[in-house]
Amino acid sequence: MMTSLKYALALLVFASVLPAQGQDNLSKYGNTPVPVVNRTGGANNKLYLMGEENGELIFRYNPKDSQEIILPLNTPGLSILYTPPREYEDHVDIINAGDYDRAVGSMREYVYPLVRYLQIPPDNINIHSVVDRFTFALVRSSDLDEASALMAYLPLTKLPPQYIDYAFILTERLVDAGKTDEALKLLNRIPLSKKYEALLPKIMRFANQLRETGNVSEALFLYQRIQDIPDTRVQKEAILWTAYCNLETGRSQTAELFVEKAGEIEPEERAFSLLKLVQGRLAMAADNTELAMGNISQGVVTADISYPWTPELFYCSGTLYQKIGRNDVAREIYGEVDLFYGSTPWGEKSREQLAKLPAQGS
Repeated sequence: MMTSLKYALALLVFASVLPAQGQDNLSKYGNTPVPVVNRTGGANNKLYLMGEENGELIFRYNPKDSQEIILPLNTPGLSILYTPPREYEDHVDIINAGDYDRAVGSMREYVYPLVRYLQIPPDNINIHSVVDRFTFALVRSSDLDEASALMAYLPLTKLPPQYIDYAFILTERLVDAGKTDEALKLLNRIPLSKKYEALLPKIMRFANQLRETGNVSEALFLYQRIQDIPDTRVQKEAILWTAYCNLETGRSQTAELFVEKAGEIEPEERAFSLLKLVQGRLAMAADNTELAMGNISQGVVTADISYPWTPELFYCSGTLYQKIGRNDVAREIYGEVDLFYGSTPWGEKSREQLAKLPAQGS
């Protein structure tokens, strides 16, 4: 009995540090006994799974009795059968139909008691598909606080890779909802490594969004995490954005070091035009207009219209032409930025500059 009590207290303490929605569900459902059948070694015993502690599963024949049965997780042939409620297949159909809020509301009561057993291998207990479907629905539902609480509880690095995908889906939704701090906390729990390279472009887009909205320090932290992963497609870009963020925060010398770290980048490489943007910005900061124009011009020529740094390249080109008195060229460039990238910060800045330029012919 003492073992189960210790587990219950630990769960309550953990729940107290989660968002309110997470506290409610973990405290309300987390300690609910799970009816199972122990089939280990040919047995066929109906039991209630009460908890897991120190590598041992805790069972009772009756949840109200104090007598406990302990079964180590390393027991040869460990086999625990869980049967979901009859409504489970209906709930899966609701998920497949995209009615995530309804599915989550229907499944909470029987899924939360299962969550604490996710680290037990599927060969030993068959609860994983049920929790997976619930998590799939929850991160897509309107219950962002509840989803955040569940993700804070889950040991992401010890679970199957789809849980990393779920965490990132939630991260993107938190950003869209303006919950940047929560998104960053969750993202910091997502392991970044070569193994998860497919996620890195998405994380780069998130970092770019942070940078463009003025959260330069937060973006810098993500760029630094990404650039430390060797031999990825986005490594050079992450290094150059690290240089850019250092420049933005007044650390030009540090920025130059990261430009050197990026190494040789050929004109046909995607990162070449980003390199020229950073070098151009460094020259602009040093008031070397000629060098800045050379770098920015090379960047403009080699950049693809779809690159996230292309609007800034064109904008910088406009400001440089304006600086040397070529207002006609500057006006044309600002107009193009407004036309093609009007919804970006550089489109807004271009409109501001257009308003400041003297009228044509004056």
